[in-house]
Amino acid sequence: MKTVHVAAGIIRKEGSDELLAVQRGYGDMQGLWEFPGGKLMRGETPEDAVRRELMEELQVKVTNLRDFYTVEYDYPDFHLSMECYYCSLAKESGEPQKHDRQLDIRWIPRTSLATVEWMPADKGLIDALIELKEDRLEANGTANDAEAATTDEPATRPKRAPKRRSKSVPSPVCSTASIPRTFPPTSANWCAAALL
Repeated sequence: MKTVHVAAGIIRKEGSDELLAVQRGYGDMQGLWEFPGGKLMRGETPEDAVRRELMEELQVKVTNLRDFYTVEYDYPDFHLSMECYYCSLAKESGEPQKHDRQLDIRWIPRTSLATVEWMPADKGLIDALIELKEDRLEANGTANDAEAATTDEPATRPKRAPKRRSKSVPSPVCSTASIPRTFPPTSANWCAAALL
């Protein structure tokens, strides 16, 4: 089965818990919601792909990218491997603009993400975002970046190898991407830890 490598940006609105979602305007899954992003180009890092795709799709620059979640999902015709990055709009960036391949763009409160219909592969990611503790959303990645630069130990754990699934029944499987060592990966805090 062919694997498609994708990177997506989870943009949080300044001063709130709202996240930017886009409604797909093309293909078999037209009308479903997703986080903006797209396929990696040859030789491109996932971080660079997020920056490029968000500029192309929404006319925005993003900053403070933090590796948050990895989606591994089997669609009928391909396997999706999607790196999801929590990020912020750059200060010089304007408000996101709708692209012609999007039906709508919307800031959705994090706890209300389940009120729209998401792409099948995104369901585990949405659950993880909804479960986050509010105080973890206030964490600033910049402070952690500076702290990580002064320590001899790596600030993150390596990603786990993706698990293989049955091709006949699509089921989302995710890994804990880049969790700071200061947090044990328990079910209550594994996603929240990635925001610090």
